[in-house]
Amino acid sequence: MNKAGELLSKEKRVNKIFDQIVGIPDPKTRIAIPGTGIAEAGDLLFFITHGSDKQSFYNSRPKTLKTRLITNPLQPFFRRCSGYSKNDFDEWHVSIYFMGRKRKRHKRVNVWMLNSQPSIQKKREGVDIRLLSPNFFLSGPTKSRRRMEILKFKGINKEQRKQIKDFSFSKTGSKFDYFIRRKALLTTIFGLPNFLHDQRMYACQSLIISAYHAAGICFSHPYHSFPLCNIGRYLGRPLGHSKEKVNPNYPYLMDHHIYRDPRFEVKAAVFFDQKTNDFKLEKGDIGKYSWNKKLRDIYLAENRC
Repeated sequence: MNKAGELLSKEKRVNKIFDQIVGIPDPKTRIAIPGTGIAEAGDLLFFITHGSDKQSFYNSRPKTLKTRLITNPLQPFFRRCSGYSKNDFDEWHVSIYFMGRKRKRHKRVNVWMLNSQPSIQKKREGVDIRLLSPNFFLSGPTKSRRRMEILKFKGINKEQRKQIKDFSFSKTGSKFDYFIRRKALLTTIFGLPNFLHDQRMYACQSLIISAYHAAGICFSHPYHSFPLCNIGRYLGRPLGHSKEKVNPNYPYLMDHHIYRDPRFEVKAAVFFDQKTNDFKLEKGDIGKYSWNKKLRDIYLAENRC
């Protein structure tokens, strides 16, 4: 089989995976019937690109003078303050599953998600409803290192799912917060409130935190991962937050913090299987960090999963 035929064959298999994720479409509306697929509105879609080592992580960063002289040397410290292990080089992105819908003349049922992300062309940046294309898994130099996991909040009800969906949808058109990681350093290093945050702007993780907060689901503080210079390590919370929950007006949590919350469980994972040289859908009792048992043990030992 030539390369074009092999790619088409893999795309068909990815489409079958999408069908299982989304479920059965209604013949009239072409919208997937809730409960017939793996994902439901309000579930989280985590997109993880695995980094094998420090060099591969740095190679994926923009190659500028500032990156080489400032960002890269300080990156280990910043990532440690954000709760990463020194041997963790994964990149993250998180979205809210919106619905499955079948387009006219399309055989597959498409995966639609609500998220916030930047755009090089400055088009469709920020909060928007986006189509998950099979090309995410099939193209690009990192395709063999890409993974998507579907996570469900334990005990979530239909009304909360609707509130999450409605809140996220109401924020469509909001601009992307390009500097949220930089602003969050005030909190992760010193424990100060992120007062520089523009509440009209969202990054992917701040959209999730705000949407779940609107549904009455709040997040706790990972103060155990703060450095010794952080006052939040001793107070059990950064300034500007209550001890029990994160204040979404001063966001500082990242994607991996949400992923490690023990109230979320992995429903399914789509990943590249090195043995079969193809993408695979895994369901059942997968567990978090199933791709890296060493990291899983580290985060479990630190009570972070």
